[in-house]
Order: sequence, then C-alpha cells, then structure tokens
Amino acid sequence: MTTDPLTPQDEPPANGMLTNMFDPSKIPYTAAFEDAVMQVILNPPPMDGIQREDEHAVAAPSSPSNANGSSTHLSLPTVPFSELPLPLSDPRRRYQSPVAGIRLTHPGGWLEGGPGPELGERRAFALAFAARYHGVRTPEELRRRVADETRARMQELAERMRARQDAIENNARVERDMAQLVAQRETERRVEKRLVDETRLKRERRRGRHGQGK
Repeated sequence: MTTDPLTPQDEPPANGMLTNMFDPSKIPYTAAFEDAVMQVILNPPPMDGIQREDEHAVAAPSSPSNANGSSTHLSLPTVPFSELPLPLSDPRRRYQSPVAGIRLTHPGGWLEGGPGPELGERRAFALAFAARYHGVRTPEELRRRVADETRARMQELAERMRARQDAIENNARVERDMAQLVAQRETERRVEKRLVDETRLKRERRRGRHGQGK
C-alpha cells in the first residue's frame, strides 16, 4: 500500500520554505485516516461545517465557544502536531472544507487537521497562482480559475482513492486465496498423517501376528 499523501498538496512558496510547523508532508501516514478519507471521497455525504463567510465569528482561543456552532464567538482549537492526522469524527473539526465529509479544525486549515499555511505562504501561493494564469483580468475570471483548479485537484484525489480501493480489494482477494490455500494444505497434511498412522498400525498388527505364530 502506498504511503504517499492521498490528498492534493498546494505548491510550495517560491523560496521552497514552509514556515508553518504544520507541514502536511511531515504528517505520518495512517491507514485508518486514509481509509476514512477514501470512504467520504467515494461516497460523499452532504456538505456541512461552518462556512468561510462565517469566519468573522471566530475569536481568539480564549473566547467562549458553543459545541453546536451557534455561538457568535467560536474559539480556535489547540491541535498538537503529534495528534495529526485527526480522525474525521474529531469534534475539533468544525469548519467547512472543499471536500464534502471532511471538516477542518481551522478556517483554511489542512485536511489532516491544524491551521493551514501562514499568511506569507498563502500570499506566495496566490502570487504563484496568478503568475500561472497571468491573463486573468477580473475577479470573476480569477474565481473561475480557482474553481477549475479545485475541481482538477478533487478529480486527482478521487482517482487516487479509487486506486486505493482497488488495491485494498485486490489485497483482500489475495488474502482470501492465501487462506484457502493454507486451509487446503492443512487438510492435506491431516489426511497424509492419517494415512501414515494407518499404515504404521497395519504394519504393527502384521508384525504382532507373525510374532504370535512363532
């Protein structure tokens, strides 16, 4: 099974440096998390979570919060890097992401959990994106380009997840075949042992009869 990240990654800033300690490339691979992502990608549930236009309601970490998300002041959670990737069911995941079924812990955060790129990194990415599409002239066209890019990344992610599902199903078939072969060999071994034991007993009986006839 591949250990490559199965979520599309943003291109790094031009200087190649990530200043945010939450670098997703350093998050350890977790099969359970990848399987959960695979399930929501291949069987997407309805979109949910706090939307970006509601981000003005986010306050400092010390501000009071409401578990059902209805508070006008929501605190940003503490997410240690050692806990990543967070399970998709973790209650700290409250903010909507572009992927249905995956909520974020922070507005614009990583899919794995934790805050997303820092402001400087986001600006560098925006500049790199604008350089790629230097012909963009209006905000509407820029939004279309971003939407196209998002769809392309989502399609890539779906293809990776379908490949993962195929690999899982193939591995399961191989394991079933191996189990059947092992069971078959065990049956053959028991039959062989029984035949050997029966042959030995017959030989001993013949010897016993010959000994009595002397």
